[in-house]
Amino acid sequence: MGRPRLYNTAEEIAEANRIKSTKYYAKNRKRILRKRARAKEASNPQNTMHEVSTTPKPLQRTAEEEHQWQLKYWSKQVEGVPKRIMVILGDKTTEDFLTGVCEEFKTTRKADLVKAKDDINQHIVDLNKVYDKLTKYHGALLNLVGSWADEFKRASAIMSDIRIVVNELNELLCAAMVDPDELIVDFDSHALPFQAKGVSVSTF
Repeated sequence: MGRPRLYNTAEEIAEANRIKSTKYYAKNRKRILRKRARAKEASNPQNTMHEVSTTPKPLQRTAEEEHQWQLKYWSKQVEGVPKRIMVILGDKTTEDFLTGVCEEFKTTRKADLVKAKDDINQHIVDLNKVYDKLTKYHGALLNLVGSWADEFKRASAIMSDIRIVVNELNELLCAAMVDPDELIVDFDSHALPFQAKGVSVSTF
């Protein structure tokens, strides 16, 4: 075993210590960094206290408050449905919307009968999507307040009106599939059911 190297000058001693420290740090880097991080965190408790103090605490509702919150939430969802329906109807009355559907069919069928039928069906699909969401709101209100409550009755009325429009569209689609020419003749002569008897909806 060789003799340990002797360092005669202060510069040599400092350099040797630097090399030794570098090797030690490289070997134990992860452990040293973890230790430093813990020490830094422990030495600065204000940060921890600030984080804890500014973290919002969840609101604790009473059973009655929770019930009212749920009722308000689902009622708001229901009240948003007529607006969605009016977007589908193009901000038209139901009769004007159905008239537009027939006019669109009359024009499109000349170039593409399949697309003309699909366009009617797409209106049905769009309305049914909204109807399905309303069914969820309707069920939630039934559980919350029962079938006698105004909020539940409001949801029921909107559902009924959507079904009326969907039924009218289904009639048009069936006629378009069975005899598209006759559909146009009936439309032009104002003999279609929605033209003859009108469409009665009250919620949108």
